[in-house]
Amino acid sequence: MSSLVFFILIRPVNCIADDDELTQQLNAITRRPFDKPSDLALAEAESLKLVHEGSGASIKGQVYLAIEKMYAKDIGAHRDKVAEYCEQVLKAPQSAPDSGQVYLDWGSALEFQNQTARDAVVRRRIVTPYLRGFNLVHASQAPEKLQSPPGVGKYD
Repeated sequence: MSSLVFFILIRPVNCIADDDELTQQLNAITRRPFDKPSDLALAEAESLKLVHEGSGASIKGQVYLAIEKMYAKDIGAHRDKVAEYCEQVLKAPQSAPDSGQVYLDWGSALEFQNQTARDAVVRRRIVTPYLRGFNLVHASQAPEKLQSPPGVGKYD
């Protein structure tokens, strides 16, 4: 019985270490200099190897976010990859700032994809990620409890 209690108490610490290890591996892969387009494809393949069969949504989200950030450094040249990975990232839980940045990158990628066609359907498709990101960030900054107004003249 004591070994079961020990396992339950130690397991969350190991999960945190695994997340740190994953972050270090992703940083080593995606933050090196890329001189050729083939370097980006190689880094993408190496990053995707970190996603194992049955990996949780959190791990997949971290890997896809790292790949999206890597391609977002030059959205104009990699707009299709950015849009693809933005959709994948948003399927997994992310922090509000990360999600907001992903929505911004997604909107920018859609703008680059549709530079010539500007009908109402295309404009709506482009603006939707921007509005979703704005709503998400705005909602995350709202205080849970509103402060009472100042007591100017309260005791006159």
